[in-house]
Amino acid sequence: VRPHNIYGPDMGFEHVIPEVVERIIDVTQGLTEKKADLPIQGDGSETRAFCYVDDGAAGFRIAGLAGASGEVYHLGQTDEVSIADLILAIGRVLEVDLTLVPGPLRAGGTHRRCPDVSKLSALGYDAETSLEAGLAKTVRWYADTFLARRSS
Repeated sequence: VRPHNIYGPDMGFEHVIPEVVERIIDVTQGLTEKKADLPIQGDGSETRAFCYVDDGAAGFRIAGLAGASGEVYHLGQTDEVSIADLILAIGRVLEVDLTLVPGPLRAGGTHRRCPDVSKLSALGYDAETSLEAGLAKTVRWYADTFLARRSS
């Protein structure tokens, strides 16, 4: 199984979602400001497809139970979102009105990432968690974690 952009609470800190949450907390002085300019890498038009951890776990289970030995199954979500829309959605969860400030794209960055999950879908896999629902749980967990670190 090859997972693509699996996210959720407590999934590490070196991924786009926790990195953006921490940057928003930084530019808003711990979420005390409700409007902020946020520098981003690229212009925000780059797209990704994010898969909530519960859907990822279900995909691993399906591949393990119904998949063929030696086959590669791409696991993820096929609903693409622009990085700009992702960041603005994170801002909405944190109740911060963001203005995105484009910057240079990270070296090696790619414009689009979206897995072909057709083989896994043929076995019955279907990601059910919307990005909005997954972000609500994930962003709040990271924000609480980052804010607790600041106060200790």
